[in-house]
Amino acid sequence: MQLKYLLLYVFLCGLKAAGTCFAQDDDFGKQRLFEGRLTFGSAISKVGGDSYSGYHKIGIQAGGMVYIKTSRFFGLSLEMLYVNKGARGGNTEESIYVGTYIDKYYLNLNYVEIPLVAHLILYPWDFECGFSYSRLVKSKEWAEADVPVPIYPAYNYFNKDDYEYVLGVSLRLDKRWLASARYELSSQPIRTWDRIPPRYSQYGVNEFNNVVILRVIYVL
Repeated sequence: MQLKYLLLYVFLCGLKAAGTCFAQDDDFGKQRLFEGRLTFGSAISKVGGDSYSGYHKIGIQAGGMVYIKTSRFFGLSLEMLYVNKGARGGNTEESIYVGTYIDKYYLNLNYVEIPLVAHLILYPWDFECGFSYSRLVKSKEWAEADVPVPIYPAYNYFNKDDYEYVLGVSLRLDKRWLASARYELSSQPIRTWDRIPPRYSQYGVNEFNNVVILRVIYVL
């Protein structure tokens, strides 16, 4: 818990410092050593290991960050984000009860996420690589099939903590705006195979978050 409070303290202090710390000029005018930034976009996700394929779940990603330009070509950022992840699935099936039908699966996973990212700045491009800690704040899982699908939160629960690898790139559009794309992949399972509802589990195959984030970033 103390680590979370420390990260929050650094985040807030960086936002406060963003308007006061300045360094040398760049192509867009005065470049600040610390920058406060806001971000908003879409999180396009799937859950690897859930017996479905494809990025069919679309949610939001929103939050803020502190960006530190350590030199002309390198930087660091600490972010605090709210992200909707999960999965959507559907297959056409045949049933002795209802005939042809569409088997549907829904999973919503809502996280508070704290990425720590290193940046390589090759103006106007900004390449990033880092690691992210996410805390699950809410989950909901349900399905539609020819027979009722038993899903019990007490037995089919997800891990509260998720640790992800982060890769991405941003393009500076002007002094205030950037367009960004990012890929995130869980480094460990968000749920082990024995806790997946039987209809959707594969023996020995655990579940992992796979997320593509498309967003815009506004420099304060």
